[in-house]
Amino acid sequence: MRDRSHFLKLYWTLIVFCLTAMCAAPPTSAATAAPAVSGPPMDRNEIINSTESCEECHAKVTPRIYQEHIEGEHGRIGVVCADCHGTDHRAMATATARFACEQCHPDETQQFLASDHSKSWEHMQASARYGRQPAAVQRQGCEACHRIGIGADDGRCDFCHTKHGFARKDAAAPASCYTCHMGPDHPQMEAYRTSGHHFTPATCASCHMPAGNHNVNGNLNRLSSDYIEAECRKCHDDAFNRQWLQGAAMLEEQGRLLLAAGRRIITALNDTGRLYPDPRRREPALPEGSALVLGEHQLYEDTSQAEKLYFEMHKYLQVHLVQGAYHQDFKMAAYEGLLPLRRYLEELQGEALLLQELAMEKVQLTPLKGPAAPAESGDLFQLTYDSSFHGVLAGDRKKPTCETCHAEGEYRKAEAAAWAPVCGACHVTAQVDLFTRDLN
Repeated sequence: MRDRSHFLKLYWTLIVFCLTAMCAAPPTSAATAAPAVSGPPMDRNEIINSTESCEECHAKVTPRIYQEHIEGEHGRIGVVCADCHGTDHRAMATATARFACEQCHPDETQQFLASDHSKSWEHMQASARYGRQPAAVQRQGCEACHRIGIGADDGRCDFCHTKHGFARKDAAAPASCYTCHMGPDHPQMEAYRTSGHHFTPATCASCHMPAGNHNVNGNLNRLSSDYIEAECRKCHDDAFNRQWLQGAAMLEEQGRLLLAAGRRIITALNDTGRLYPDPRRREPALPEGSALVLGEHQLYEDTSQAEKLYFEMHKYLQVHLVQGAYHQDFKMAAYEGLLPLRRYLEELQGEALLLQELAMEKVQLTPLKGPAAPAESGDLFQLTYDSSFHGVLAGDRKKPTCETCHAEGEYRKAEAAAWAPVCGACHVTAQVDLFTRDLN
């Protein structure tokens, strides 16, 4: 009897131990599994001489990219790496619209190539502001978004369709638009997120891409009238639509009148030689040269205080007015657009009066260096991460955390090249090379 009780005691002790271990063990789901670590980099000769398929090799070398492809739309239907990238490792092609996507999606490709998205690279290169920036700012700032249209009559579909997953739901999600259509000079996402539409199923794509048409020109800056009648009626009646459009057009026109008044003031100052520095003595800027430039190609730097005030009005305040009004966020239109526009025009008028009085007294203007602007408050690492491309990704799109890229307590590496294997887990070699080159 005692032997039996001893056996039962041992049995239940073992059961309790196993249950305790199971409860204490961490879950093994994909969401909590340790992040995949890329294998050692391979040189070109090793790749060329390898007998493994693309998938077999990348499952070890870039496991995150491989997993995203296998679980994505293309991987599930049997599309392989070579279908989009080719097989020549001596000159591996980027999967662009015309080179890769057109072979299976000809209609969507032609629509995209006809849109301003595919022309964005050429538009950027024609900008005087872009030409004045340091190379690192051009690459990491301007080109990061405008690269969607890089290449002669070509472009990058994976900017919206998220390499290498390509899920339609990801491309249609506002987060895909957020990475580029945000910030002080094009606050579309800010206007959308603070409008009533943000709390409804309406997304950027559902309002701006009729029937999935990838040529967004007709309904990007302004919804065409026929599209408004067909699409907006799904949620709003005609009386509401008329009131909304009339109100937005009225606010936009108010802003245009204020900008026109500002241009008249600055033109008069320029005609009498009262702008400093004088536009005719500045370094020429394409395409206008040394002429006074207001508006589209106006520079950030090397301009007078009067021109700087107008630049804020044209580039930021009027844009907030228009984007807020047409996205049905009239608070943005008023408090970040129309009302500041009026204040800035008053400041511009005051600046003009001051310059006129100084000219009458023959005062010689000389440049002064003011105090440096205070640093933005808050955790610098968190602030820069939140505003980066990594920071705005949706959480379910393999969004990297601090620990994904940085070991515990490590925020810098002794050599720029040490970042290559970390970045290479998610990015192709060309992107990694650009990043590490900027760090040197």
